Amino acid sequence: MKPASLVLAVVLFLVPLAAAAGATHRSAEEAANLARVERAFADWSSGRGSIFVLLSPDATWTILGPTPSAGTYDRPTLQRDVLVPFNARLASPLVPVVRRLYADADTVVVLFEASATLRDGGHYENSYAWFLRLRDGLVVEVTAVLDLHAYDAVVGTSVQ
Repeated sequence: MKPASLVLAVVLFLVPLAAAAGATHRSAEEAANLARVERAFADWSSGRGSIFVLLSPDATWTILGPTPSAGTYDRPTLQRDVLVPFNARLASPLVPVVRRLYADADTVVVLFEASATLRDGGHYENSYAWFLRLRDGLVVEVTAVLDLHAYDAVVGTSVQ
C-alpha cells in the first residue's frame, strides 16, 4: 500500500469513529472545545489568526507517517524543526478549509485541506486529520495525520 493510501485509510477509519462518538449528547466541555477550535480555524482561514494560538506552552505534537518528519515534538522543537522550515518556503500563507469537526470529551478532531503557493512558484496541497486534546481551553496534545511526502517535498526532507 502506498504511504498516501495508508494515510487515507487511517483517516477513513478514525474519522467515522470520532463521528459516532460525537453523535451523543455533548457536554459543556465538548461544546466549548469544539467552539474554540472552530473559531481558531475560522480565524486562520481568514488570515486573522492561527490554530497555534490555542497551543499550551507544554503541548506535544505527534506527526504520524513513514518519513523522517514523523515524530513527537514539544512546542519549541515543533516551531524550530517543522513550522519555520515549512513556512520559509511559502510565498503565501497556508489556508485551511475545514471539512468536518467532531468532539468527544476533551478531544476535537478536525478534518481539513490546506494549500499555499510556494516561493519557487509551485503549489502545496495536503489533506489533514488533527486530533486535538484540550485541557482548560488549551491544546495540550496533537496527533496529526497528513501526506508527509507532500510536506517533505516542500522542505526538502528525503526518506531515509
